Amino acid sequence: MRPTIIILTVLLIFCSANVNAQSAARDSVNYYQSQLYRLYRQTWDSLRKSDSVVYYARGFKKAKRRSKSYTAFVLFTEAAGADFSTFNAAIAKDGFGALNGPIWRVGMGLSHKSYNGLMIDFNFFALGINRGTSYGNAAIHAGFSDLLQLQLGYAVLNTRGLSIYPYAGLSGRSSQIQFSKPAVLNNTFNSVAGIVQNNQSVDEYSSHLSYQAGLGVDWTISESTKSEGGTILFAKFGTDGIFGDESYGISGINYTPGIKYGAWTAALGFKFFGR
Repeated sequence: MRPTIIILTVLLIFCSANVNAQSAARDSVNYYQSQLYRLYRQTWDSLRKSDSVVYYARGFKKAKRRSKSYTAFVLFTEAAGADFSTFNAAIAKDGFGALNGPIWRVGMGLSHKSYNGLMIDFNFFALGINRGTSYGNAAIHAGFSDLLQLQLGYAVLNTRGLSIYPYAGLSGRSSQIQFSKPAVLNNTFNSVAGIVQNNQSVDEYSSHLSYQAGLGVDWTISESTKSEGGTILFAKFGTDGIFGDESYGISGINYTPGIKYGAWTAALGFKFFGR
């Protein structure tokens, strides 16, 4: 029994010493770590409150408040010219009334203006609302949208509150033409092959590279001195054309309806900016 008691006593002493040593090590690490953090805080506070840092920080804030540059999130609406005259003459022979412009569109994107007046606008999309006409139970719709629109401009009038700039850009154009008419059904069908007797509906898209050019105006209507941000009201007047003609592949036929979009465009929107 006595050797067993001795062994257990030694093991107990060893474990207790090991636990105490680990606890002391942890205490030492925590102690030195806390002291380092305290010194870091004191050093940062001392640097932040130094005369040099205070002087340059004050000058930096004043410069930002006087800055002409900004980066902004953009929301806008746009009216775009649509010439349906050739198309209207053709569909009138089938009994349809005329389609009339303009095409109304909505869009959003990002905008950046540098101090020297360089303007960069990147619109994610400008989605058009199709125009339509009907005859009996049939309808025709047509319209166009722009995707990934990149425009560059230069402010010939470059002030903090007002900018006037010519611009030019490129985008992807997607045009749509749609004819919808209820299908003729066979109520005495034998199988799936005979349910639909006639379906004339067509929904086709045409894709092109589009170009834009025009004149833009920015007017700062509100600004916060604390957040160094605000709101800009902007307008753009220009053109939005394509390289080529609006044509559609319908059942193997290349159909060119003669529709011309974007001879003129007028956009109005807001830029929510930060300096």
